Amino acid sequence: MKKLLHTLLLFPLMAFGQSQDPCYSLSDYNELTIQANPTLVRDLSPGWNMLGYPCAESTDVVAAFAEITDKIMILKDNNGATYWPEFEFNGIGNLIALEGYLIKLNEQVSGFSFCDGIVLPSAGGCVDCQAINFDPWATTDDGSCNYDTDGINDSDEVEGCTELEACNYNAEATDDDDSCTYPSASHLDCSGACLNDSDSDTICDELEVEGCSDSQACNYNSQATDEDDSCAYPTESYLDCSGACLNDSDSDSVCDELEVEGCTDSQACNYNPEATDDDGSCISVEDPACVYSIYCGDATTGSTADAQNNYGGDAPDQLYKFEVTTSMSYEISTCGSDFDTYLRVYDENMTELYSGDDTGDCGNKTILNVLLDPATYFILVEGYSTASGNYSLSVQNNLSLSGYDCEGNLPPLQVGLEIEAEGGVIFHIDEDERKAYLVSSEDISGFYSWGCEGLEITNTDDAIGSGEANSQTIVDACNTDNCAAYQAIVHVRNGIGDWYLPTISELEKIYQMQAADDFTAESFTALANDYYWSSSEVDLDHAKSFDFYMGAETILRKYYNKPIRPVRVINF
Repeated sequence: MKKLLHTLLLFPLMAFGQSQDPCYSLSDYNELTIQANPTLVRDLSPGWNMLGYPCAESTDVVAAFAEITDKIMILKDNNGATYWPEFEFNGIGNLIALEGYLIKLNEQVSGFSFCDGIVLPSAGGCVDCQAINFDPWATTDDGSCNYDTDGINDSDEVEGCTELEACNYNAEATDDDDSCTYPSASHLDCSGACLNDSDSDTICDELEVEGCSDSQACNYNSQATDEDDSCAYPTESYLDCSGACLNDSDSDSVCDELEVEGCTDSQACNYNPEATDDDGSCISVEDPACVYSIYCGDATTGSTADAQNNYGGDAPDQLYKFEVTTSMSYEISTCGSDFDTYLRVYDENMTELYSGDDTGDCGNKTILNVLLDPATYFILVEGYSTASGNYSLSVQNNLSLSGYDCEGNLPPLQVGLEIEAEGGVIFHIDEDERKAYLVSSEDISGFYSWGCEGLEITNTDDAIGSGEANSQTIVDACNTDNCAAYQAIVHVRNGIGDWYLPTISELEKIYQMQAADDFTAESFTALANDYYWSSSEVDLDHAKSFDFYMGAETILRKYYNKPIRPVRVINF
C-alpha cells in the first residue's frame, strides 16, 4: 500500500516539475492530488450492510464506529468474530485494511467514512504567482508575498510622492504612499499664485472679468476685475441712470436744477412759456406795468396767440419799451416770426411815429429802419388784420453788423479791420490826422484807361492822402467819364459815394495789407494779379500802376484798360 501511495505521489510531482505554466505550483499539485484521492463516503441502510475497510492503517473497531455506535446492532468480520455495542463486547479488535465486514443497523446512516482523505506534506511560502517572491514549492501562504516590482528591497524602500507634477514630489521616494498634493486649481501654482497674470493684478487671467469697474457708473459690475471702458453714466449730472430726476422737490417731473421761475399764466402779459415754477410775478394785461423792455442789440421771442388786443389794429399784440441813448438809425425786425406781422413805433405818449407791414426783405414779416433821438419809445408787435402766433423781435442800429456798438462807436481801429457799413477794409491809419483809409471790398466793374493821353497833369502826387485831390484834378483836366479817376469818384457802395482813385503809395499799402498772413476779411474780394491804376501821373503819355502779381510799382501807357479799386477816408 505504501508503495502504491509513493507512486501516486511521485508521478504528479514529476509532472509538476515538467509543467510549462510559470504559475503552476506544488499547491496546485496538492489540490489535484486531493481531488484524485477523495475521502470514501457511504450511506448505510437499516438492516444488514456489507462494507470494506479502505484505510491504510488498522484502527480499533470501537473507535472506527464511535460516531454511529448507538445505531449498530452487531458487526461481524470474515472469521465470524463480532462487535456487539449493546453489550460492550468487542470480539473483532482492530479493523484490517481491505477486509470486509457485515454490519446490522437499526436506522439509516448517511455519509459514513472510516478515515480522512489523503494527507499531503505542506510547506510555507508565497503562493501568489503575481508576487515577485512567488514560491512554486510552497503549499501554504505564510504572508511573505512581495508585490513591489521596482527591484528595491523593502528594507531599502523610501515612501513618498513619486508624481513629478505634484507639489510635494520626492525625487528620493521609491514607493508612492498616496501623499501627493497638487495646486488647488489648474490656473494656480503650488504656492497658490497665478500661473498667468498678464496685467500683474494678482488675478489670474483665467478668472479675469471684463466690465465697468466704476461704482458711480450706471452699468457698474461688482464682479469686474478688468476695466473695458464700457462704463455708461447719466446723460446729465442731475439725472439718475434711468433718466429720472435726482432732485425734484415739488414732484413735477422737472429736476430742481432745471426749474425756471417765472409767470406760468398764459393770459398774463409777462407769461413765460419756459417757466416751470410760478413765482407769483404774473402781471395782468390790464396792468400799466405789462410792458417788456428791449434794448439795442437784443433779440427776443414771444407769442401773441393768447395775448390781448390792447393797442394798434385788430390783432392781439405785445408792447415793448425801448430806451434810446444815442441818435442813430435803428433796424427793428420781426424776421423769423411764423405769422404775418405788423410793427408800430410810438413815442413815450403812445403817439404812433412809424409803422410797417411786409417791409424789408423777409416776406410778410416786417423790417423798420427808423431814425430815433435819445428818448423813451414803445415798439408794438402785432399781426396783419387779426393774425397771431409766435414772433421774433430784434433791435439793432444799422451799423451794428459792421462793428459799431449800439452807441455808434467803432471798435479799436487797425489795418485789416473790415467795416462793411463803411464799404471796405482799413488799409492805413494816420493817427496824427485821425484818419482811417479804407479800400473798397470789390473792384469797380469793368476796365478803364487812365485818360488824358497826350495831356500832362502836373499837380498829381504819389503820397498817401493825395489821392482824393489827384482824382479831382484828373477829372477836371480830362473832362471825360471814361477815365479811371472819374469812375472812382462816381462810384457808390453801401450808399456811400466819396470814393477816389488811390495814389501809388496807397496801392502799395493795400498790397501789403492783402499779403499779410493774418488778413481774413470775410467780405473782401482780393485784388487780382493785374496792374491797378493809381492817380499818380508820370508824364503826358504815362501814369503809374501797381502790379499786384509781382508786388511792384510799374509805368503804363495811359490808354491801357486796367482794373480800378477805389478808396475813401473816414475820420475818427
